[in-house]
Amino acid sequence: MRKLAIVILAALALTAGSAWADGGARVVEVVGEASTLVSPTEAVVVLGTSAEAPAAAKAASRCAAQAQRLLVAIKKAAGCSECISTAGYRLEPVFEWDKSRRTRRLKAYRASNYFRVVLAAGPEVARVIDAAVAAGATEIKGPWWRVRARQKLLNKLMAKAVANARARAEVLARAAGVKVGKVVEMRLMGRAHPPGRAYLLSGPPAREPTPVVAGMRRITLRVMCVFELE
Repeated sequence: MRKLAIVILAALALTAGSAWADGGARVVEVVGEASTLVSPTEAVVVLGTSAEAPAAAKAASRCAAQAQRLLVAIKKAAGCSECISTAGYRLEPVFEWDKSRRTRRLKAYRASNYFRVVLAAGPEVARVIDAAVAAGATEIKGPWWRVRARQKLLNKLMAKAVANARARAEVLARAAGVKVGKVVEMRLMGRAHPPGRAYLLSGPPAREPTPVVAGMRRITLRVMCVFELE
């Protein structure tokens, strides 16, 4: 019976989040959390076009002409050129299945060109997307919403998370009849939640303006703290 009581008390101690440090000091380990809602300030969109042809050079030439039209349309809709950069270029073979020979055979070559555009989180996003579709874009990814001065925001959340961790530790300490001392270990847990992203699928030219809404995004930060118990 005495042995059973000792086991139960040990389990309760672990559930409360307290333990013995290597040096023999009593400690309590808690996770502090802080979060906030933010409005994205920037949007990133990737717009691309592709072309196929029997020869690689022909596919590249067709794609280049389409990409040039797309680039002109993006610059005009975005109202800037410095906000645009090449996100990627691909030239690859396209195969099809030959049923009679039960093997793959070369069908054509496909060239693809992608542009990355960084915009303010406003009506410019929908305007650029619609302009790109009208200019022949065959693939659109995004928008990915971002927040300017993100590190400053994360610094504030870290301070709040540590304060939250101490408050939780004090609740446990009071219940155990002890006091919380200094922090002996501390680390961030994982990554803060990203502002978020949305996907738009490629399709025929839009007859109605594309609705794009940034909305609010929640950013959450967690920190693990180990406090000495006095």
